[in-house]
Amino acid sequence: MKHIKIKIISFFILLISGCAIAQNKKAALSIYHKHGYKASIPLLENSAQTSFDDKEKIANSYRLNHDTENAEFWFQLIVEETTNPLHYLYYAQALQSNEKDELANQYFLMYENITGNTMYTDRSSPLVMEYNTNKKNTLQVTNVSEINSEKIDFSPAYYEDNIIFVSNRYNNKLSNGIKDLWTNENFMTIWSASKKSDGTLNEPVIFSKSITTKYNEGPISVNRDGDKIFFTRNDYRKGKRKNNSKGVMKLEIYRSVKIGDLWTTPKALEFNSSEYDEAHPSISYNGDRLYFSSNREGGFGGMDLYYSDFVNGKWTEPVNLGEKINTPGNDVFPNIHKDGTLYFASNGRLGFGGLDMYQVSRNENKEWNKVVNMGQPFNSPKDDFALVLNESKTEGYFTSARKGGHGLDDIYMFKSDNPIVTKQDLKKEVDINLSDSEIESNKIDTEVIQSKNLDHSIPPVDKTTEMKNSKSDITLKTKNTNQVDKNNLNTLSDSKITAPHTKNEKIEFENSSSKELRTIPKKQSKEETALKIENKNTVILEDKSESGIVLEAPYIYYDFNSSYIRNDVKKYLDHVVNFMTQYPSVILQFRSHTDSRGSESYNQLLSQKRANSVVQYLTQQGISPKRLIAKGYGEKKIRNKCGNFIECSEEEHQYNRRTEIRVIGLDQQNIEIKYLENLPREVDRADPNREWDWN
Repeated sequence: MKHIKIKIISFFILLISGCAIAQNKKAALSIYHKHGYKASIPLLENSAQTSFDDKEKIANSYRLNHDTENAEFWFQLIVEETTNPLHYLYYAQALQSNEKDELANQYFLMYENITGNTMYTDRSSPLVMEYNTNKKNTLQVTNVSEINSEKIDFSPAYYEDNIIFVSNRYNNKLSNGIKDLWTNENFMTIWSASKKSDGTLNEPVIFSKSITTKYNEGPISVNRDGDKIFFTRNDYRKGKRKNNSKGVMKLEIYRSVKIGDLWTTPKALEFNSSEYDEAHPSISYNGDRLYFSSNREGGFGGMDLYYSDFVNGKWTEPVNLGEKINTPGNDVFPNIHKDGTLYFASNGRLGFGGLDMYQVSRNENKEWNKVVNMGQPFNSPKDDFALVLNESKTEGYFTSARKGGHGLDDIYMFKSDNPIVTKQDLKKEVDINLSDSEIESNKIDTEVIQSKNLDHSIPPVDKTTEMKNSKSDITLKTKNTNQVDKNNLNTLSDSKITAPHTKNEKIEFENSSSKELRTIPKKQSKEETALKIENKNTVILEDKSESGIVLEAPYIYYDFNSSYIRNDVKKYLDHVVNFMTQYPSVILQFRSHTDSRGSESYNQLLSQKRANSVVQYLTQQGISPKRLIAKGYGEKKIRNKCGNFIECSEEEHQYNRRTEIRVIGLDQQNIEIKYLENLPREVDRADPNREWDWN
């Protein structure tokens, strides 16, 4: 009877625990879907079982709060279970922000191979402004310590002799203790700091209580006369919040006018929509054009840049600035200078990491020139955004999350001996009195390319499912037009490909489920080079006159617990360099593995390091990284019986520590490919007394 009571009590304890877990999960999902990203993390992380969907939400929440270290950790888990290109992109962005450029580049390339988007890898694009190479120009960047806090401080702007900015340092009494669930911190408020005689700033104060609510305000833009402000605010009117159809309070742009020393009750601009976000306003010098960012329909990415003109007392329907400026990522925090140059931030271009700052000017035909990265020291591996300059462009302020700050985002000041301009700007004459409304916008393509990556209180557009079935354009072409694409590489990886030396080569694909012969016509050549393995251990170069090019790809082996390239395999890779140099269309993937000893998580990282070491070796020999893809599989693909807790010889463990070379793209049809299973020439042995951590 006693045992029955114990079982009953245990059952109810488990039932109560299960209900609590289910309630926590339900609460976490409810908070997450209302953009409570930071607030949902503890509930999701403390779940008894973390599903793939939970991991995705946790990773996304860290990403949207710019916690790149935790984002990297969680996306590293996700990319092992998915082929979604957005996951590769977000992982690459986190890695780049954490200054792990080599691995980041591999995942940027994987994203490019699936989507065809070269924006993150196009090294031919103009990277940095040319003033950065001008040694005569001294640029100094300093942290504005007197106004930065341990919280978030961002988006500086000029106002009379003051600097106004946005911060969540203040526990607004109007909020009654309610926090912004996105950051799980205080709501944002607009602050002002006056200048001292020495140019430093006084202690900040709230800019205006008449425009402050219990929700978010800022960023802010001031017209040239200083009597009108345009600022971002949550959709909160007459003491009531206004939600969209999904129950989310969005961001809108408001205007207030100064009468005497007071600011009037803010008024929402006509083009706002409660369904989407309008944010980050910047008013032109003449006050007749307002630039801003929005995730409204018809854009090119998560957030796009738009403008609206002030005509006949009203703001016109917004116009997208077009794909020359906007990207599939986020294009945010515009600032239009007096001379017509547009400064903005983006994470949709090749950059230094996170949000980078860019500039773009107009040519004599009033068309946008090429967008140019502001370069260092303006940009860093972390987020850099919200740049403002004085009229002469010799000093200004911006926001950065770079190392050495007081909080997550800090405000920095720069000073320059000369105006911040490019050669392109110097060649043209700028009419500073030109009305922005007289400048015609570029024609745009209205195709929607959505992204769910957003920054600084911008809700996401979740279109992940639209990209999950994307296919790579990299194929192995054959005569009968059948193709082996990247999605089929898992089948191909365990296949053996052989080819006899004949004028019409037959490539045989063999695996457990299918067998197929494909004929590839051979192009004859008087003298061609082949890669050949003798005794399955030695690679040599050999001339072939009529049989075409032969690539026989060996395994690359590693020492125990190491990722460096061993001397006994370097010659294999040197011949791969020769082969890739001779055939510039060939794209290779390097799949690396470990033995089973040690934890799965550690082995996963070790295998990725091994794949990266091969790519690094080849790039050092002059091979473009765009033709090389590194992928680590950890201990998932053991080739023999030597799994966890199974005693095996060092020779057997050495057999599993390898990198496999796979051809995933080539244009030439006169190439014979052989994947071999060569044995290691050297065996590296672990300490026999070592204790293993299998968890």
